[in-house]
Amino acid sequence: MKITEKTVVTRNTQLKPVDIGGQLGMLSAETGKYIVLNEVGARIWDFASEPLSAGDIIARLTEEFDISPDDCREQVLPYLEKLKKERLLSIIKP
Repeated sequence: MKITEKTVVTRNTQLKPVDIGGQLGMLSAETGKYIVLNEVGARIWDFASEPLSAGDIIARLTEEFDISPDDCREQVLPYLEKLKKERLLSIIKP
């Protein structure tokens, strides 16, 4: 199922991130991978502490960063797909 702006996501609460100089690092026991999120990824992680639509995440990012809504959407939707694939995010509502 492809993530759209209406898709509601939340983060995997089993992962415990560690701050590494403005980035977040975490080890996924499910995948055995060590994952590092950059500043924007860390903000998405923060936003997803509660169920939130991809559209709301995009809106919040455009408020915080110098990026247009269209450019943000083009970059964030595939990034959310990647986070879902790595099991960092779960879909609450398609």
